[in-house]
Amino acid sequence: MALMVDREWTERENRRLARLTRAAHLSISDATLENAWCDPARGLEKAVLRDLATAKWIRNKQNVVVVGKTGVGKSFVGAALAQVACRHGLPALCTWVPRLLNELTIAHADGSYGPDARPP
Repeated sequence: MALMVDREWTERENRRLARLTRAAHLSISDATLENAWCDPARGLEKAVLRDLATAKWIRNKQNVVVVGKTGVGKSFVGAALAQVACRHGLPALCTWVPRLLNELTIAHADGSYGPDARPP
């Protein structure tokens, strides 16, 4: 009986993770913080990545802004952070800043974003 319960729980967890990952629209599906190449020249430190992997920053309602030159791995780190959120059972969304700003502008214009906005 215990094996059946364990298998069912594992299967449900795997389906939940797959659903959250699909909804996150990850551009790099195999991106994880464990696979991030830490190099001081790139500005990635192992201690910082270990701290981000705990997802405390999400629970504390903090933001992570990833900046850098072209080709240094910003998209990879962003997708890896979204993967962290999904593993912790939290929803995530990977998007580019221009698309996000466009969506916020539209939401502000139609009144669905702002201090008086109510959720649908």
